[in-house]
Amino acid sequence: MDQVKPPTDSLYKFIAIFGLVLFLWSFYAVDRLVDSYMESAAFYAEKVDDPSGHKFAVIEKSVKGEEGGLDPFVQSLPQPERAPFLRLYRQTSKLSVTAEKLGYARGIGIIMIVLGFSFWYYKIQRHQDAILYRQATSDAKSSNNQQSD
Repeated sequence: MDQVKPPTDSLYKFIAIFGLVLFLWSFYAVDRLVDSYMESAAFYAEKVDDPSGHKFAVIEKSVKGEEGGLDPFVQSLPQPERAPFLRLYRQTSKLSVTAEKLGYARGIGIIMIVLGFSFWYYKIQRHQDAILYRQATSDAKSSNNQQSD
């Protein structure tokens, strides 16, 4: 049974492929984390008794990462009534922080891809191609010389 082997013939190629994996993983991770955070935020939102709709402003401000995301109305509530809003704010504010960190992972992945493949091509592959080209042309010349004799 054949197993997939990582590209260990060149460190640069390995770095580039690892960057590609990191870049693609970041899209998958954002999708999974957004789903899980939104499910838990929906759970907390159900616990908030808010006929005036202040919980949606809390969610919007926390996702945007705004400081002081609680409305003045929510802040004026007594502590027991404010607690569900605070839990909702904390849960949804995790989403913006996590998405920002995964954005950094995407950027690092792109840098690794570009640098890894560039270094691999310019420092290794170009020279290997030149060696192969010289071998191919010298083999062709030697076979032409043998045919003309």
